[in-house]
Amino acid sequence: MKLIIGASSGVGLKLALIAAKEGNDLILCSSNKKDLIQIKKHIKSIYEVKVYIVSLDLANLKSCEENYYKYVRKFVPNLESVYFMAGKYLNNDKDISLDKFNDITSINFTSNVFLLKELLNDLPISSFIIFASSIACLRPRGSAILYSSAKRSLEFYVTGIKHLYPKRASFIKIIRFGYIDSRMTYGKKLLFPKVSSAKAANFIFTRKKYSSFISYYPHWWSFFQIIKFIPFFIFKFFKF
Repeated sequence: MKLIIGASSGVGLKLALIAAKEGNDLILCSSNKKDLIQIKKHIKSIYEVKVYIVSLDLANLKSCEENYYKYVRKFVPNLESVYFMAGKYLNNDKDISLDKFNDITSINFTSNVFLLKELLNDLPISSFIIFASSIACLRPRGSAILYSSAKRSLEFYVTGIKHLYPKRASFIKIIRFGYIDSRMTYGKKLLFPKVSSAKAANFIFTRKKYSSFISYYPHWWSFFQIIKFIPFFIFKFFKF
């Protein structure tokens, strides 16, 4: 059984379809329950798998906590893998409202930390966890600062969890995505090409425990690690 958090669109949705095609029972979570209902109907009409849907609003930690304990926790001992695919991006976050501030930090960091902490209490030792991150974590820039900071903080926490469980260190992975064709990038003019969410989902689904702790997709984005070493007086002129 696989748990997908952020399954109503983008990479999370494509991942659900791939997993169902491979015969996996699913728990699909998202804040958009109406979409989940339609996705469940679609999957059930094609594949002979069990599909459970849970309204899990990461923007509301209290609601997230209640629904986790009420609907998700009972399945955790049976999980083979967990995928944290949810995220919310805001390009210009210089003067955002408190509500949007809470949304960005909760969806990209706080609620993920809570869920991971709770999952580890009951998750089988053989289970596998993957977090979707972003190349925005490589180095702070003048845009999407809050989003990048939240994702980087999540990576820092996940790295700590890996260290906390050294005997099962391979059970948790981070994938830093480049530009994916999704709601986050819809209609935006980007310096580099986008890849389909289906290809990104397939990359996630085929990750193995012996793969790198942090990987990049598309792979060529790993080259951009070089920006961490560029002097600021040069880096400040970069626009991407």
